Amino acid sequence: MKKFSGSCKCCEKQVRYSRMRQHYKTCKKYQEEYGDSCTVPSLKIYQESTGNSAHPTFKCPLCQETNFTRQRLLDHCNNRHVHQICPVVCPICVSLPWEVSNQVTRNFVDHLNVWHRFDYGEFMNLQLDEETQFQNAVEESCHVNF
Repeated sequence: MKKFSGSCKCCEKQVRYSRMRQHYKTCKKYQEEYGDSCTVPSLKIYQESTGNSAHPTFKCPLCQETNFTRQRLLDHCNNRHVHQICPVVCPICVSLPWEVSNQVTRNFVDHLNVWHRFDYGEFMNLQLDEETQFQNAVEESCHVNF
């Protein structure tokens, strides 16, 4: 991670992957799009777990309704909260081992549709840390036949 770099998804600045989270904390375009956790200090993180780590359930941070799977939370928000823009912490992001647990998003429904339309657990081992995931992806890409 320390050797590789990529573009910020908002300002396109080249940043080492190991420093990307730090960059997002100071990137004005990123904060405008996804929010600045420092601006809403009293937010609570909403997540409930059924005890089955393969299928956690979540509480909707917009209406407090409970017991949603990832897909049901996505459907619920698209049906009931599509025009509601309110800064909240995403309960799905909080459940992922590599995410910043207090990152606030200003438009939760858009965030769900961009970042959570699929289940990360189907594509990667959620028990591994971010750097190990990256190394595995690089190694696997070397074995792909084009």
